[in-house]
Amino acid sequence: MTSRPAVGPTDHRSERIGVAAAALSAMSFGVAFPATAVVLRAYTPLAATGIYSTIALVLLLGMALVGLVPRPAPGFTSRAALGKLAVVALVGGFAFIVGMAVAVQLAGATVAGFVATLYSVFAALLAVPILGERLNPTALGAFVLAIVGTALLADPGSLHGSLEGVAVALVAALGFGMYLVLARKWAGSPGMGGTSMALAILVGRGPLILGIELVREPAALTPPGVDLPVILAVIYLALVPSAIAQVLILVSTRRVPARRTSAALLLTPLTSAVLATVFLGETLTATELLGGALVIAGIMGASGSGSMLLDAWRGRRPGRGA
Repeated sequence: MTSRPAVGPTDHRSERIGVAAAALSAMSFGVAFPATAVVLRAYTPLAATGIYSTIALVLLLGMALVGLVPRPAPGFTSRAALGKLAVVALVGGFAFIVGMAVAVQLAGATVAGFVATLYSVFAALLAVPILGERLNPTALGAFVLAIVGTALLADPGSLHGSLEGVAVALVAALGFGMYLVLARKWAGSPGMGGTSMALAILVGRGPLILGIELVREPAALTPPGVDLPVILAVIYLALVPSAIAQVLILVSTRRVPARRTSAALLLTPLTSAVLATVFLGETLTATELLGGALVIAGIMGASGSGSMLLDAWRGRRPGRGA
Protein backbone atom coordinates (compact mmCIF):
# COMPACT_ATOMS: atom_id res chain seq x y z
CA MET A 1 0.00 0.00 0.00
CA THR A 2 1.33 3.39 -0.92
CA SER A 3 1.16 6.06 1.72
CA ARG A 4 0.10 9.63 1.05
CA PRO A 5 2.70 12.31 1.56
CA ALA A 6 2.34 14.05 4.87
CA VAL A 7 0.70 17.44 4.81
CA GLY A 8 2.61 19.83 7.00
CA PRO A 9 1.43 22.86 8.98
CA THR A 10 2.80 25.16 6.27
CA ASP A 11 0.55 23.52 3.64
CA HIS A 12 -2.53 23.91 5.84
CA ARG A 13 -1.64 27.51 6.60
CA SER A 14 -1.19 28.29 2.90
CA GLU A 15 -4.55 26.66 2.14
CA ARG A 16 -6.31 28.65 4.86
CA ILE A 17 -4.80 31.87 3.48
CA GLY A 18 -6.05 30.96 0.00
CA VAL A 19 -9.58 30.20 1.18
CA ALA A 20 -9.68 33.37 3.28
CA ALA A 21 -8.52 35.44 0.31
CA ALA A 22 -11.27 33.96 -1.88
CA ALA A 23 -13.88 34.66 0.79
CA LEU A 24 -12.72 38.26 1.27
CA SER A 25 -12.76 38.94 -2.47
CA ALA A 26 -16.29 37.50 -2.79
CA MET A 27 -17.51 39.59 0.14
CA SER A 28 -15.90 42.71 -1.33
CA PHE A 29 -17.89 42.10 -4.52
CA GLY A 30 -21.03 41.73 -2.41
CA VAL A 31 -20.42 45.07 -0.72
CA ALA A 32 -20.05 46.63 -4.18
CA PHE A 33 -23.79 46.36 -4.91
CA PRO A 34 -25.06 48.51 -1.99
CA ALA A 35 -22.03 50.81 -2.44
CA THR A 36 -23.12 51.30 -6.05
CA ALA A 37 -26.60 52.20 -4.84
CA VAL A 38 -25.06 54.94 -2.67
CA VAL A 39 -22.98 56.32 -5.56
CA LEU A 40 -26.05 56.41 -7.81
CA ARG A 41 -27.64 58.94 -5.47
CA ALA A 42 -25.43 61.54 -7.16
CA TYR A 43 -24.05 60.00 -10.35
CA THR A 44 -25.55 58.36 -13.41
CA PRO A 45 -24.62 54.67 -13.89
CA LEU A 46 -22.16 55.48 -16.70
CA ALA A 47 -20.50 58.35 -14.85
CA ALA A 48 -20.17 56.36 -11.62
CA THR A 49 -18.62 53.27 -13.21
CA GLY A 50 -16.36 55.32 -15.48
CA ILE A 51 -14.94 57.36 -12.60
CA TYR A 52 -14.21 54.65 -10.05
CA SER A 53 -13.02 52.13 -12.66
CA THR A 54 -10.54 54.62 -14.11
CA ILE A 55 -9.18 55.23 -10.60
CA ALA A 56 -8.93 51.45 -10.15
CA LEU A 57 -7.07 51.12 -13.46
CA VAL A 58 -4.43 53.58 -12.25
CA LEU A 59 -4.16 51.71 -8.93
CA LEU A 60 -3.75 48.33 -10.62
CA LEU A 61 -1.08 49.71 -12.95
CA GLY A 62 0.74 51.03 -9.89
CA MET A 63 0.50 47.65 -8.14
CA ALA A 64 1.93 45.97 -11.23
CA LEU A 65 4.82 48.43 -11.36
CA VAL A 66 5.79 47.84 -7.70
CA GLY A 67 5.35 44.07 -7.95
CA LEU A 68 2.19 43.54 -5.89
CA VAL A 69 0.68 41.83 -8.94
CA PRO A 70 2.52 40.37 -11.94
CA ARG A 71 3.26 42.70 -14.82
CA PRO A 72 1.36 42.22 -18.11
CA ALA A 73 2.47 39.11 -19.96
CA PRO A 74 5.01 39.53 -22.78
CA GLY A 75 3.32 39.94 -26.13
CA PHE A 76 0.22 41.70 -24.85
CA THR A 77 0.74 44.48 -27.42
CA SER A 78 0.63 42.09 -30.39
CA ARG A 79 -2.30 42.43 -32.79
CA ALA A 80 -3.75 39.03 -31.86
CA ALA A 81 -3.52 39.71 -28.12
CA LEU A 82 -4.98 43.21 -28.45
CA GLY A 83 -7.94 41.81 -30.36
CA LYS A 84 -8.67 39.29 -27.63
CA LEU A 85 -8.14 41.87 -24.89
CA ALA A 86 -10.63 44.16 -26.65
CA VAL A 87 -13.25 41.40 -26.44
CA VAL A 88 -12.41 40.94 -22.76
CA ALA A 89 -12.81 44.69 -22.19
CA LEU A 90 -16.25 44.66 -23.80
CA VAL A 91 -17.85 41.54 -22.30
CA GLY A 92 -16.11 41.33 -18.93
CA GLY A 93 -15.64 45.04 -18.48
CA PHE A 94 -18.13 47.32 -20.21
CA ALA A 95 -21.15 45.00 -20.44
CA PHE A 96 -20.90 43.69 -16.89
CA ILE A 97 -20.22 46.89 -14.99
CA VAL A 98 -22.77 49.02 -16.85
CA GLY A 99 -25.37 46.28 -16.55
CA MET A 100 -24.70 45.91 -12.83
CA ALA A 101 -25.03 49.64 -12.17
CA VAL A 102 -28.24 49.97 -14.20
CA ALA A 103 -29.67 46.87 -12.50
CA VAL A 104 -28.95 48.35 -9.06
CA GLN A 105 -30.68 51.56 -10.12
CA LEU A 106 -33.77 49.76 -11.45
CA ALA A 107 -34.15 46.76 -9.14
CA GLY A 108 -32.15 47.60 -6.01
CA ALA A 109 -28.87 46.26 -4.67
CA THR A 110 -30.34 43.07 -3.20
CA VAL A 111 -32.03 41.78 -6.36
CA ALA A 112 -29.14 42.90 -8.58
CA GLY A 113 -26.69 41.17 -6.25
CA PHE A 114 -28.49 37.86 -6.65
CA VAL A 115 -29.01 38.00 -10.41
CA ALA A 116 -25.70 39.53 -11.55
CA THR A 117 -23.73 36.80 -9.75
CA LEU A 118 -25.30 34.14 -11.98
CA TYR A 119 -22.21 34.39 -14.18
CA SER A 120 -21.02 31.01 -12.87
CA VAL A 121 -24.19 29.38 -14.21
CA PHE A 122 -23.81 31.03 -17.63
CA ALA A 123 -20.11 30.10 -17.70
CA ALA A 124 -20.97 26.43 -17.12
CA LEU A 125 -23.37 26.48 -20.08
CA LEU A 126 -21.20 28.56 -22.42
CA ALA A 127 -18.30 26.18 -21.82
CA VAL A 128 -20.18 23.55 -23.83
CA PRO A 129 -20.10 25.27 -27.27
CA ILE A 130 -16.97 27.39 -26.71
CA LEU A 131 -14.66 24.94 -24.89
CA GLY A 132 -16.20 21.73 -26.17
CA GLU A 133 -17.09 20.50 -22.68
CA ARG A 134 -19.87 17.96 -22.26
CA LEU A 135 -23.24 19.22 -21.07
CA ASN A 136 -23.33 18.43 -17.39
CA PRO A 137 -26.83 17.52 -16.13
CA THR A 138 -26.00 19.32 -12.90
CA ALA A 139 -25.19 22.51 -14.80
CA LEU A 140 -28.44 22.21 -16.77
CA GLY A 141 -30.41 21.73 -13.58
CA ALA A 142 -28.61 24.69 -12.01
CA PHE A 143 -29.60 26.82 -14.98
CA VAL A 144 -33.26 25.86 -14.62
CA LEU A 145 -33.20 26.68 -10.90
CA ALA A 146 -31.49 29.99 -11.57
CA ILE A 147 -33.99 31.01 -14.26
CA VAL A 148 -36.97 30.16 -12.03
CA GLY A 149 -35.36 32.05 -9.15
CA THR A 150 -34.67 35.04 -11.38
CA ALA A 151 -38.29 35.14 -12.53
CA LEU A 152 -39.43 35.18 -8.89
CA LEU A 153 -37.00 38.01 -8.09
CA ALA A 154 -38.87 40.18 -10.61
CA ASP A 155 -41.88 40.10 -8.28
CA PRO A 156 -44.20 42.92 -9.37
CA GLY A 157 -45.67 43.01 -5.87
CA SER A 158 -42.36 44.23 -4.45
CA LEU A 159 -41.58 47.90 -3.90
CA HIS A 160 -38.43 47.46 -5.97
CA GLY A 161 -39.51 44.64 -8.27
CA SER A 162 -38.36 45.48 -11.78
CA LEU A 163 -38.51 43.15 -14.75
CA GLU A 164 -36.26 45.54 -16.66
CA GLY A 165 -33.70 45.61 -13.83
CA VAL A 166 -33.62 41.82 -13.60
CA ALA A 167 -33.25 41.54 -17.39
CA VAL A 168 -30.31 43.98 -17.36
CA ALA A 169 -28.67 42.04 -14.51
CA LEU A 170 -29.03 38.83 -16.54
CA VAL A 171 -27.26 40.47 -19.49
CA ALA A 172 -24.49 41.59 -17.12
CA ALA A 173 -24.13 38.05 -15.77
CA LEU A 174 -24.06 36.64 -19.30
CA GLY A 175 -21.29 39.06 -20.25
CA PHE A 176 -19.10 38.14 -17.30
CA GLY A 177 -19.80 34.43 -17.81
CA MET A 178 -18.63 34.81 -21.39
CA TYR A 179 -15.47 36.52 -20.15
CA LEU A 180 -14.72 33.65 -17.74
CA VAL A 181 -15.04 31.07 -20.52
CA LEU A 182 -12.96 33.08 -22.98
CA ALA A 183 -10.31 33.61 -20.30
CA ARG A 184 -10.03 29.83 -19.95
CA LYS A 185 -9.96 29.37 -23.72
CA TRP A 186 -7.23 31.96 -24.22
CA ALA A 187 -5.17 31.09 -21.13
CA GLY A 188 -1.61 30.44 -22.22
CA SER A 189 -1.93 32.47 -25.42
CA PRO A 190 0.83 35.08 -25.85
CA GLY A 191 0.04 38.22 -23.89
CA MET A 192 -3.08 36.79 -22.22
CA GLY A 193 -1.92 36.66 -18.60
CA GLY A 194 -4.11 37.43 -15.61
CA THR A 195 -2.85 40.99 -15.20
CA SER A 196 -3.29 41.75 -18.89
CA MET A 197 -6.92 40.65 -18.76
CA ALA A 198 -7.59 42.49 -15.48
CA LEU A 199 -6.24 45.70 -17.00
CA ALA A 200 -8.33 45.16 -20.14
CA ILE A 201 -11.46 44.78 -18.01
CA LEU A 202 -10.73 48.06 -16.23
CA VAL A 203 -10.11 49.83 -19.55
CA GLY A 204 -13.57 48.69 -20.65
CA ARG A 205 -15.08 49.82 -17.35
CA GLY A 206 -13.16 53.07 -16.98
CA PRO A 207 -11.68 55.12 -19.85
CA LEU A 208 -14.08 53.67 -22.43
CA ILE A 209 -17.13 54.65 -20.38
CA LEU A 210 -15.64 58.02 -19.45
CA GLY A 211 -15.17 58.77 -23.14
CA ILE A 212 -18.77 57.85 -23.89
CA GLU A 213 -20.04 60.01 -21.04
CA LEU A 214 -17.88 62.97 -22.05
CA VAL A 215 -19.63 62.92 -25.42
CA ARG A 216 -23.10 61.96 -24.16
CA GLU A 217 -23.48 64.04 -20.99
CA PRO A 218 -20.32 65.78 -19.70
CA ALA A 219 -22.18 67.44 -16.80
CA ALA A 220 -22.93 63.97 -15.36
CA LEU A 221 -19.25 63.65 -14.39
CA THR A 222 -19.46 66.63 -12.01
CA PRO A 223 -22.95 66.47 -10.50
CA PRO A 224 -24.14 68.57 -7.55
CA GLY A 225 -24.92 66.91 -4.24
CA VAL A 226 -21.83 64.69 -3.95
CA ASP A 227 -21.74 64.19 -0.18
CA LEU A 228 -19.33 62.26 2.05
CA PRO A 229 -21.13 58.87 1.80
CA VAL A 230 -20.98 59.08 -2.00
CA ILE A 231 -17.27 59.96 -1.93
CA LEU A 232 -16.52 57.09 0.45
CA ALA A 233 -18.49 54.68 -1.73
CA VAL A 234 -16.53 55.77 -4.83
CA ILE A 235 -13.25 55.27 -2.97
CA TYR A 236 -14.36 51.82 -1.82
CA LEU A 237 -15.45 50.73 -5.30
CA ALA A 238 -12.17 51.90 -6.82
CA LEU A 239 -9.90 50.54 -4.12
CA VAL A 240 -11.40 47.27 -2.90
CA PRO A 241 -13.45 45.25 -5.44
CA SER A 242 -11.74 46.75 -8.48
CA ALA A 243 -8.11 46.70 -7.29
CA ILE A 244 -7.36 44.94 -3.98
CA ALA A 245 -9.72 42.07 -4.81
CA GLN A 246 -7.56 41.34 -7.87
CA VAL A 247 -4.62 40.74 -5.53
CA LEU A 248 -6.77 38.52 -3.29
CA ILE A 249 -7.86 36.44 -6.28
CA LEU A 250 -4.23 35.91 -7.28
CA VAL A 251 -3.36 34.93 -3.70
CA SER A 252 -6.20 32.43 -3.69
CA THR A 253 -5.53 30.83 -7.08
CA ARG A 254 -1.86 30.32 -6.22
CA ARG A 255 -2.65 28.40 -3.02
CA VAL A 256 -5.93 26.57 -3.52
CA PRO A 257 -7.57 24.89 -6.55
CA ALA A 258 -10.53 26.83 -7.91
CA ARG A 259 -12.96 24.07 -6.93
CA ARG A 260 -12.00 24.41 -3.27
CA THR A 261 -12.86 28.11 -3.25
CA SER A 262 -16.07 27.88 -5.31
CA ALA A 263 -18.22 28.10 -2.17
CA ALA A 264 -16.97 31.67 -1.76
CA LEU A 265 -19.24 32.63 -4.67
CA LEU A 266 -22.19 32.28 -2.32
CA LEU A 267 -20.87 35.08 -0.12
CA THR A 268 -21.38 37.70 -2.82
CA PRO A 269 -25.20 37.76 -3.03
CA LEU A 270 -25.55 37.04 0.69
CA THR A 271 -23.26 39.93 1.67
CA SER A 272 -25.10 42.23 -0.72
CA ALA A 273 -28.51 41.24 0.66
CA VAL A 274 -27.52 41.71 4.31
CA LEU A 275 -25.91 45.11 3.79
CA ALA A 276 -28.70 46.37 1.54
CA THR A 277 -31.22 45.41 4.23
CA VAL A 278 -29.28 47.03 7.08
CA PHE A 279 -28.03 50.21 5.42
CA LEU A 280 -30.43 50.82 2.53
CA GLY A 281 -33.64 49.56 4.09
CA GLU A 282 -34.31 47.13 1.25
CA THR A 283 -36.57 44.21 2.10
CA LEU A 284 -37.57 41.20 0.04
CA THR A 285 -41.05 39.80 -0.34
CA ALA A 286 -41.65 36.11 0.34
CA THR A 287 -41.63 35.50 -3.43
CA GLU A 288 -38.27 37.25 -3.79
CA LEU A 289 -36.80 35.32 -0.85
CA LEU A 290 -37.78 32.08 -2.58
CA GLY A 291 -36.27 33.38 -5.80
CA GLY A 292 -33.02 34.29 -4.04
CA ALA A 293 -32.83 30.81 -2.51
CA LEU A 294 -33.26 29.21 -5.93
CA VAL A 295 -30.58 31.47 -7.41
CA ILE A 296 -28.15 30.43 -4.65
CA ALA A 297 -29.02 26.79 -5.33
CA GLY A 298 -28.26 27.38 -9.01
CA ILE A 299 -24.89 28.94 -8.16
CA MET A 300 -24.08 26.01 -5.89
CA GLY A 301 -24.88 23.53 -8.64
CA ALA A 302 -22.99 25.33 -11.39
CA SER A 303 -19.87 26.05 -9.33
CA GLY A 304 -19.70 22.65 -7.65
CA SER A 305 -19.77 24.29 -4.23
CA GLY A 306 -22.83 22.28 -3.23
CA SER A 307 -21.07 18.93 -3.57
CA MET A 308 -17.91 20.37 -2.01
CA LEU A 309 -19.81 21.54 1.07
CA LEU A 310 -21.58 18.16 1.29
CA ASP A 311 -18.26 16.31 1.11
CA ALA A 312 -16.83 18.56 3.83
CA TRP A 313 -19.86 17.93 6.06
CA ARG A 314 -19.62 14.17 5.56
CA GLY A 315 -15.90 14.26 6.34
CA ARG A 316 -16.53 15.99 9.67
CA ARG A 317 -19.28 13.68 10.85
CA PRO A 318 -18.33 11.60 13.89
CA GLY A 319 -16.90 8.26 12.91
CA ARG A 320 -15.85 9.46 9.45
CA GLY A 321 -12.27 9.29 8.41
CA ALA A 322 -9.34 8.01 10.38
